Amino acid sequence: MRILDLARSLIRLSGKSEHDVEIQFTGLRDGEKLKEELFYGYEKVTPTSCDRIKRTNGSLKDWTKLSRHLDELRASLSVDGAAPIRAKIKEIVPEYIFHDNKTKQNSNETVAKRQFRAVAGHD
Repeated sequence: MRILDLARSLIRLSGKSEHDVEIQFTGLRDGEKLKEELFYGYEKVTPTSCDRIKRTNGSLKDWTKLSRHLDELRASLSVDGAAPIRAKIKEIVPEYIFHDNKTKQNSNETVAKRQFRAVAGHD
């Protein structure tokens, strides 16, 4: 269900009309995404007996090494600044990409404008 349809339904169910309640398009907030990536691009995704459930076979991890990395990550939490934490996460999860708020904000504003145009029928 689209968010806009959900908002309209909630307005009607509350006994009000869309003229009584303004719907504002604010864009994405920190941490929000338009789409959730469930698998990495290089993973082979296979179907299951349920058509809406997919699976993949990831590589086996060295749990001793992972446990050591997680201990180091916990230790980095007490270091000043976020850079050591991000560096450790990147070491554990090579696919991790950090986007600073300024870059994200500009991107979110562009995405929000596109979304608004699509919802308003101007795309």
